[in-house]
Amino acid sequence: MPDKTKDKLLFSLMLFLLSGILLGALSVGRVSEKLLAALWHGAEQTSVWAHFFSALSSDVLLLAALFILGLGCAAPVFVFPMMLFHGLGLGVTGAYLCRAGESVLSEFLKLSAGAAGTCFVLLYAGKEALLMSCAFLKAAGKTGSGENFSGRVKKYCLKFLVFAVILLINALFDTMLSVLAGKTA
Repeated sequence: MPDKTKDKLLFSLMLFLLSGILLGALSVGRVSEKLLAALWHGAEQTSVWAHFFSALSSDVLLLAALFILGLGCAAPVFVFPMMLFHGLGLGVTGAYLCRAGESVLSEFLKLSAGAAGTCFVLLYAGKEALLMSCAFLKAAGKTGSGENFSGRVKKYCLKFLVFAVILLINALFDTMLSVLAGKTA
């Protein structure tokens, strides 16, 4: 695909993510205050390891889903809604922090730092999944392109390995920020 098409694809994914953030922020008024407070209080009372694995597990699950979607023809159907729903979670969390009032700035900065790394990785992983899925669709109609395609699959796997390492580093960074902020036991 031409670079302009890849850029448009990334931009479209970004729009879905930002739309989700906006919708999530706007929907906070409709969510029960007790539910939000319980979720937030539970997140504050975790150990360092629990926080690390919590931060890593949700991100790795999304990355694994994107990886699997890219290895088939379903990525165009599911990747965009995944970005929207990930954005919804970020929007709800950010809006709740703004409503809570206590140490909003430090919590928002901690959320932003961790979320920025995750969003960066998931946007690029989503783009790669869409490109690979489109390549599968093209290859399904052609014969004799298996050798070239196998090299492409290896590159795809390597890219997702790099994405996973970045998510691991991001989870370590997020946990370090929580320890410095005194939010973990």
